[in-house]
Amino acid sequence: MTLQATPSERACPPSLAVYNIRYLSLSASESQREQWRRKVDNVQHLVKHCDIVGVLETHVDGATAETFFGSSIEGTHRYYDQDVAVFVSNDWWREHRPTLEVVIPSVMVALTWQHQGTRHWVIFFRLDAHQERTRLEQLRRASQWTHESVGANDWVSLLGDRNFVQFSSERESSSTTPWRPSVQMNGAWTRWLQALGAEEVPQSEFTWGREMDSATGSPGWTYEVLDVACTNYKGYARTSVRPICRRCDDVPHTRASDHWPVVLRWQQEGQRRRMHRGDSGIVSRPIPRWLLSNASFLAVLDRWFDVWVVDRALGFEGIDDFTHKVYAFAMEYIKTNVIQAVTAEHKLDNSIATLRLLRQDVLDESRLSRLIAVDPELEEIISLEVNLDGSGRSQVPQEVFDDLRARCQSLAEEVIADRASHTPRNDPADPSTGGLRNHKPDESMVQKLKVLKRGERLSVGEVWDDQAGRYVSENETIADVFMRAARERQGT
Repeated sequence: MTLQATPSERACPPSLAVYNIRYLSLSASESQREQWRRKVDNVQHLVKHCDIVGVLETHVDGATAETFFGSSIEGTHRYYDQDVAVFVSNDWWREHRPTLEVVIPSVMVALTWQHQGTRHWVIFFRLDAHQERTRLEQLRRASQWTHESVGANDWVSLLGDRNFVQFSSERESSSTTPWRPSVQMNGAWTRWLQALGAEEVPQSEFTWGREMDSATGSPGWTYEVLDVACTNYKGYARTSVRPICRRCDDVPHTRASDHWPVVLRWQQEGQRRRMHRGDSGIVSRPIPRWLLSNASFLAVLDRWFDVWVVDRALGFEGIDDFTHKVYAFAMEYIKTNVIQAVTAEHKLDNSIATLRLLRQDVLDESRLSRLIAVDPELEEIISLEVNLDGSGRSQVPQEVFDDLRARCQSLAEEVIADRASHTPRNDPADPSTGGLRNHKPDESMVQKLKVLKRGERLSVGEVWDDQAGRYVSENETIADVFMRAARERQGT
């Protein structure tokens, strides 16, 4: 889902997004360079449609992230901590001038500003992925920081990767090992939200998914709700805005990471969502890629094109006309037709979404009908039992869950096989492939660095100190001036 800020919504809080990018893919290999381009495309897409975007798990320091990744994201003001990057649209930044506070290094940062008499905080976080005791300590420190820094009337929103799930409905897996929630983790998470006066904004999709080969060689899959958005609503009750959280499925490359981006934005009560087109004339939401695999749509599109091309305009005017009209045609087709899943990956996502839906206490039968319409093969698996003598509520037999899980397993095998067939294999004769053991630095880059080192190095004898209002020449004082300037540039 694409969410775009508009000038008419300035009375609302900023639109926000979080994206666990799982490394910046800075390796020099061809496959990683292509992955880097995909991740840049995804972040650029998010910043076009949101005021503030947090990027998690960069696995580099701020200077490296800015040099090799952040500088490629246009139209943004950027902040960094180790493992975390925050991108703020230039227009929004010029109006609010937020500053960055590091809450827990490499784990949690907070962007803060003052607006209409209210202190605002946007917190981005990623809890530890390996040990529960580490996550508990991180949440304890977060709660302590909250009590010390966040006022009772401050507006707060937080987005990030919890790295744990609270309830069984937030997890689906091919594993037969019993899973149980952690009382300690759920309690620590609840205490932090209570300290902020915040609550999770619900959204119905899994935000992390992985299909993998297990140790025995049998493919498996796990989908979970790890990435969340929360808010405390304070300061905006009088404007009757409500938060809307969605998994962002329309980034150009949905599988560049095993996480999906999550978007939080605000809507006036009673206001219908509208699709806007920016000043550049580019549509705010791209045509979904899976639509281009639909034979029915392509056949109808061919007929439409045969009619359009007869009277088309020439030159750039014709290109502009085609862009807008084919977009409108595609969106209308999506609204008026059910697009059936044709790829194994699309069917797997749909089947796992169905599994999660069927586990809910109250079954949303209208959504179930839509999921079956996307993949009619589900109709042969799903059956409901209705208690006519009692409440009339429908129940799902256990064999339905068993059959649906078996279908997910089969689809996961297809997805893994399909990805393997499109992944270039390492050539044993080529020393540039084969993992870290045979890894060599880029020779051309090494030579360039050596050239830069030749000759006489520049030296600094004295610099102007704005704070002291004079030139300083002591080495320690010069270092302090440089450090202050660096912090000001990053907003810290």
